Amino acid sequence: MDNLFNQISTLLNISIPQEVINAFDNPIYMKHKNDYLIRLLSIEEVTEMYLYLNEDVNISEVLPLWTDDSSNYVGVYMFGPQTGKVCFINHEEIDLSPVYPNVHTFIKILSENSESDWYELPTHYPLSKEHTDELQVKQDVQAIKELKNLLKNPELDEDKRTQYLFSIMAITPYTQLDEIIPLLEDSNMWVQERAAEILGFHRYLPAKEKLNWVKEHGQYNGKMAAELALKRIRMELKSSNKKKQ
Repeated sequence: MDNLFNQISTLLNISIPQEVINAFDNPIYMKHKNDYLIRLLSIEEVTEMYLYLNEDVNISEVLPLWTDDSSNYVGVYMFGPQTGKVCFINHEEIDLSPVYPNVHTFIKILSENSESDWYELPTHYPLSKEHTDELQVKQDVQAIKELKNLLKNPELDEDKRTQYLFSIMAITPYTQLDEIIPLLEDSNMWVQERAAEILGFHRYLPAKEKLNWVKEHGQYNGKMAAELALKRIRMELKSSNKKKQ
């Protein structure tokens, strides 16, 4: 694998963190598609997809490494606040928010669900309320802080801003969900929609009032997501009341 990464680094003129390279020190990473429903990309494929992300999507931090051969990929952040985190690259809708904190976690999940397509795999993010890995939460909070600093760049284009906000929302721990609520008023309909989805995923009661506002006054995508989020919150309240009886 070292040779593979050396060739990729040379071809693309990028530096791959040693922690990412070390994560591949296991024969399981070399499995072919007849073992799993995704496979490692060839150097030529990595180069082609990386250049697409860099030039057309304006994202240079993510290196695609696996594919399902249906134009969908799994990538790893090579540098920046999210270094080492793993994301899905869906050809129908580009969303590069992390789904796993590192390659080890991704491969563990993959090996436990070898007959599942990438979109069927259980994901690490968003974090559940019961998540107890304090070190990982601390690292995520630091990544959020650094991403927010990047958002202050006055020359940041809208697509990149959206991807940064998607990432922030995905890795925000339950204890800091209040910081997502203001994004329900974001002018970008995709950001508003994602904020509602994340708050609905967590069934976050303090967001109920603002979600009701989005349901009535938000953009189309936001309205639909807010309605679903409110339904999940109502279900959570109903379940909690039953437990108290």
